[in-house]
Amino acid sequence: MERALDLSEWLGPAKERFFWFIGGGGKTASLHHLARSFAAKHHEVVLGTSTKVMVSEFSWCKPFLLDNPGDLKRVSQLARLLQEGEIPFVYRGIWQEKEKYLGHTPQELQTLQDRLDQLGHGQTIFLVEADGARNLPLKAPYEHEPVLGQRGLVVVLIGAEVLGRPLRETDVYGFDNVLKIFQEKPGFVFTTNHAARLILHPQGYAKRVGDPARLRVLINKADLKEQRHQALHLKEELLGLGIKAKVVSLREEKEYL
Repeated sequence: MERALDLSEWLGPAKERFFWFIGGGGKTASLHHLARSFAAKHHEVVLGTSTKVMVSEFSWCKPFLLDNPGDLKRVSQLARLLQEGEIPFVYRGIWQEKEKYLGHTPQELQTLQDRLDQLGHGQTIFLVEADGARNLPLKAPYEHEPVLGQRGLVVVLIGAEVLGRPLRETDVYGFDNVLKIFQEKPGFVFTTNHAARLILHPQGYAKRVGDPARLRVLINKADLKEQRHQALHLKEELLGLGIKAKVVSLREEKEYL
């Protein structure tokens, strides 16, 4: 069974205004979907990163250079863009050689939220990319990752194509970290149980999250029937552990039930 995807209906009722996106297999696509979905419901939306992201991946946003998120004058200019219906991407600089936006610390982004609150924009939603995965479907964080704040929900992305088959180095950003977590050798079959454990492991996706209730999981790329079966099985495992999850295709903008 399938239906049209609307992640804002899923995440919006939580009444949170900060959403940190981590993992692999569709972070940028999920940010795009959510920004459009929230904006269509007349929510003000700010995008940003607490790490570095490719400029080209956010060409659909309004770029907004913000050196100091505490600067009320500059934040007032951002507020005007929001009133005009723009979806801004805030950044503190550009790494020209790599053509990447340089992001703000979580504390700076939370300061920006506080300043917008002072200016009467207390319902603005923040969508923040909080780690990198080099476009791979699975991620196991390195020492400095993810870069999360204390507010809001943490949305984990996993690509369904890694489930139920031997795991290759080309599937994972942080392959050695996965082997260490599970004490496995290269080529082990990555089951839905492995995925659920990785999500909740203190050195996996749950790293720096704190309360697991903050986690939401998107199992993406479930277009193909075989991948969808594995993804739905993982969803049930996660629900049994108290973690909310959805099986989706961001490309097709569908949810599978």
